[in-house]
Amino acid sequence: MARPTIYSEEIIAKVEEYKNLEMPYEDEVIHSIEGLAVYAGIARSTLYKWKDEKGKEEFSDIFEEILEKQGRSLFNNGLNGKFAPTITKVILTKHGYREGIETTGKDGKDLNVNIITVDERVKEIFNDK
Repeated sequence: MARPTIYSEEIIAKVEEYKNLEMPYEDEVIHSIEGLAVYAGIARSTLYKWKDEKGKEEFSDIFEEILEKQGRSLFNNGLNGKFAPTITKVILTKHGYREGIETTGKDGKDLNVNIITVDERVKEIFNDK
């Protein structure tokens, strides 16, 4: 038999309250799902489960707003130097940002780029002579 859910209007209100607080805890720098879990008194795994459950769209929307608030804070504070670049970069990968090289040209076709190491290039130069 499954355990009864604690999902309720009170939980929605608590989650909404967390989202709207400037900073819920003294040591909290950005909003997080971990912070939400502590604030609401619910396991983080439960919050992630609810995010995708049918019938919990209101919760899912608030959950996404918290992540958007987190992403915005990371992005802006990373740019202005308030946050450490390395940790900012790591967390922003969870928001879809990535460090990479563009591999398509203006026409949208793949660029033909042949990347070789310095060692390979040295071998090419000296083997040709």
